[in-house]
Amino acid sequence: MKRPTVATVFGILHIVFGAIGVLGIFGIGSAFQFSALNGMLRLVSIAVSALLLVAGIFLVMNKKMAVDLSRYYCIASLAITVIYAIYLVAAFGMVGFVAAIVTILIGVIYPVLVWLLLVNNEEVKSFYAGQAA
Repeated sequence: MKRPTVATVFGILHIVFGAIGVLGIFGIGSAFQFSALNGMLRLVSIAVSALLLVAGIFLVMNKKMAVDLSRYYCIASLAITVIYAIYLVAAFGMVGFVAAIVTILIGVIYPVLVWLLLVNNEEVKSFYAGQAA
């Protein structure tokens, strides 16, 4: 059975977005200079990006865990987005509220697309269920 096209597309996107997110480690010092909580949230966000990168590599390599890792990424990404939005509102008031809205809009789009088009796709699930670990 041939790998579904949607899995290939999301595998490549996962790798690109995950790698960009992991590169955020180079700016982690400035995040901690702003506040310890901001720095910790950035570290968690970088870890979620690493999870996305691994999920993308597994999708491209046809590994059985690929869909599960993508599911975990969706949940973790949505959670960190909500936590970061709450932090922005608490730290910056009304300006933070506007930033939180933008953060939620941007931070929700990709995980929701992954959930709807990849994780819940029966063709994708059946393909990866038959793959080696």
